[in-house]
Amino acid sequence: MFSDLKGVSAAIFAVALAITGSVSGATQVQLVPNPNFSMGSDELVTLGLPVAPCEAPNASQIRLLRPNGSEVPVFANALLSWHFKTDECAGSVRAAKIQFRADMTSGPLTYRFEFSGRNTAQDLSETPISIGTDPSTVAGKAGVDEPRVIAVIDRDYLSASGLIPPYVAAKGDQYDGYTNAQFDNYWRDFSFDSGSAANWLFDRTTTLYKYAMRTGRADAYLEAYRSFRWWYARLNPNGSTSNPDCRGGFDFGGKKCDQKYTYAEPIKMHLALTGDDSQLDLDFVNDIAETAWNTSGFGAQGLKSPYVTLNRNLSERGVGLTLLTQVTAFEITGNAEILGRIGTGIDNIFDHQNTFNPDGLPVDGSLRHSWRGHEGDDPYLGLLSSPAGSGSTSIVLEDVADIGLVDTGAPLRFFRGGVINQNINAVGPATDNGNGTWTINLSESLSASLSEGFKVRWFRADFDVIPSDRAFSPWMIENVTDAMWHSYAVIQDPARLNKIETFFRGAGQAIALWGITPQSLNSGTRSDLEMAYDHTFVNTSSNPRAWQDGCSSTSPVLMYFGSSVAPPVAIADIAGSHSGTDQHLPETILSLALARHFETDPEKSEALLSLIEDVDNWFSSGCVNKIAGRNIPWRAFAWQHRSNAWGTFLWTQEESTIVFRSGFEN
Repeated sequence: MFSDLKGVSAAIFAVALAITGSVSGATQVQLVPNPNFSMGSDELVTLGLPVAPCEAPNASQIRLLRPNGSEVPVFANALLSWHFKTDECAGSVRAAKIQFRADMTSGPLTYRFEFSGRNTAQDLSETPISIGTDPSTVAGKAGVDEPRVIAVIDRDYLSASGLIPPYVAAKGDQYDGYTNAQFDNYWRDFSFDSGSAANWLFDRTTTLYKYAMRTGRADAYLEAYRSFRWWYARLNPNGSTSNPDCRGGFDFGGKKCDQKYTYAEPIKMHLALTGDDSQLDLDFVNDIAETAWNTSGFGAQGLKSPYVTLNRNLSERGVGLTLLTQVTAFEITGNAEILGRIGTGIDNIFDHQNTFNPDGLPVDGSLRHSWRGHEGDDPYLGLLSSPAGSGSTSIVLEDVADIGLVDTGAPLRFFRGGVINQNINAVGPATDNGNGTWTINLSESLSASLSEGFKVRWFRADFDVIPSDRAFSPWMIENVTDAMWHSYAVIQDPARLNKIETFFRGAGQAIALWGITPQSLNSGTRSDLEMAYDHTFVNTSSNPRAWQDGCSSTSPVLMYFGSSVAPPVAIADIAGSHSGTDQHLPETILSLALARHFETDPEKSEALLSLIEDVDNWFSSGCVNKIAGRNIPWRAFAWQHRSNAWGTFLWTQEESTIVFRSGFEN
């Protein structure tokens, strides 16, 4: 598995990966020497220990033992608590900072944590974390401080700790082979010095920590630590939480006030897994959340306020990432104002999906909105079936969509590699030529000739309802699913918990029925979905495989543009201009898995499982080989794996009933 560890001892990391010593009330921790430094006999070890609810009412319950059973003197302090719980576990330790000394001259050590109470009389004093770190000597890591000793907590213990939503640790399946190939071949070696801001989109640091938690890889923990230090140093410490100051924003590459780059989750993950609180400032965390809320932009309507305006710019990415920042900031600070924002966001997302959409079209489970407002693409009308010369006052179209809107006198745009003749209006009604083509009269003559195949689009400044414009992103909706899943842990209101469950079912339905090209589904899966949802698929393209990245010819093809109301020709028009969207299949599993988990109809649940199994085909050797060639963006590892989609799916496979609420306890 670890054929190339870039100078790091494969034996050391194999030991760290093999930890299986977790039992209730105790866990093993592997201490791994950082291979970039020489080890001493009195190394300062600082680590973070996530703790499940009620395991440790306070930090004095935490006890560290050597292999021979003797107790290790420690400094221990709670960094996070279960402050949002309302039962007997309320206020118990959620993550603790642990410091102690260890002789690392002979290689890795295995210690054991218990929660039976320790001899506090021998406790150590807190030591500056810098004593146990040194500047990185690795090329491309910008000399950031990194730990001399890497602590790896048992991965099965972590999966049950509640630090993040429940999941199953790595099993060595083809998904793990895929992610390991990504990390080994390029993600670990990313250069901080030469990267652009886009490489940090979707939260590189959190993704690395979650990958480390699932796999137990010490090199992943090390790279996550480095990434946090580099990222945190570029957060704006000054000014207000509004534009143009954006205190807490990612002040790199012009992204200071771009909420897509404003995160609190890396702080939570770094605190809980490393114990590094040297830069923790709760007021600053509150400001990060406020800045994200104030600059939400594409997520303002539909999150901060109800989605009520047809022409409102909206993206599921903006909605989801902003809500996730609120949730993780609340987990850290317990700020009641942030909790109020979370509730507001849940309500507005639910209403958008289920009770009110200004387009007045049927509910379909998606967060349907204007695609022109989302992506800038004008809605599709049709293709010129024959040339139209300069001075022409009519055009003939084929493969048309929404032809009835011609009667409204809508303005048109003529497009092929650029826009011309854009101020001409259609004059209705259109004439059906009886051969699949339509003639449309124009309000004035063309100023330039148009060739056959030229695209004609609607240009509606007033954003009246055009079905070809009403859509959702089948992959971006995962960002909302992830945020709602995190919200599920901290919300106490049963009505809002029900709203979250409803959202999951709807999002999964939207992806399954309108987010994947029907022709790419296995025949059995297609039939299962049609029967379960009383749905008839309509093919969107004669060759949907042309839209995928080429990793797997047997997996479903995810569409860039999903819609229950747009005609197939309009869907194909957008999808055909955004190939490679199957790179987003990995994270889509989260929405499908949670839809299945909370589905009350057994037939729908089984159909969703069939679809997930089809998606699993994407993690094939072909995909591994393609990723090894670095043929996708650097940020792809983050967009695919930040939400821990596959680990979540494996967890849902092990849960037979829906019993997890407010902290994921049964």
